[in-house]
Amino acid sequence: MVNLLIADDHPFYMQGLTLSVSDADINVLEHISDVHSIIEAYKRLKPDVFLCDIKFGQEQTSGLDVLEKLLTIDPKAKVILLSQYDQDMMIKQSYAAGAKAFLSKSIAREDLINAIQTVAKGELYFTPENALILARLTYDKAPDERPLEEILNEKEIEVMRLLTNGSREKDAAAELDVTVRTIAKLKASIKEKLNVDSDSSLIKLALKHGLISMDD
Repeated sequence: MVNLLIADDHPFYMQGLTLSVSDADINVLEHISDVHSIIEAYKRLKPDVFLCDIKFGQEQTSGLDVLEKLLTIDPKAKVILLSQYDQDMMIKQSYAAGAKAFLSKSIAREDLINAIQTVAKGELYFTPENALILARLTYDKAPDERPLEEILNEKEIEVMRLLTNGSREKDAAAELDVTVRTIAKLKASIKEKLNVDSDSSLIKLALKHGLISMDD
């Protein structure tokens, strides 16, 4: 029997997951919808496998942040990260951060069960698609060596230019006639695609690619 802890801010999705694995010798210990309650629940329940969403609504804390904290508490934690989006850099970041598997929320039931059982044994689990993505990223040039146009779309490049040139999110939103929430989402997407986790790293890339200059 594999004892599983699930964290996701969509109750219906968690219920669906529970039903999907109910007859597969997998016991769901608890559902956690509040990202700030995860660490305490993990310590209390000590699951064999922890299934965690990457995005929790508008929370700044992500599944990757939770994974980092968990591994300082329990270096042997067996964590599977879930995402609604199959972004290449997010997949790479998940495995690099210590996740045992990265799964799309649209994964087939049989593959989900296989992933949980594989990770419970302490092994990494790769879908064929993720394995190909990771192999390609291994041989691809790093983001700072590739043209931005190969990585970001036109709107993302414009948002990157504005934000790295001193504009606040609300100023960029006003200039592009979109909401602040849209700018925040685009900024997060830009960081994921460029594999950076700080504003200073984003500015360095903008300078290197000539998107902004020291004179701006």
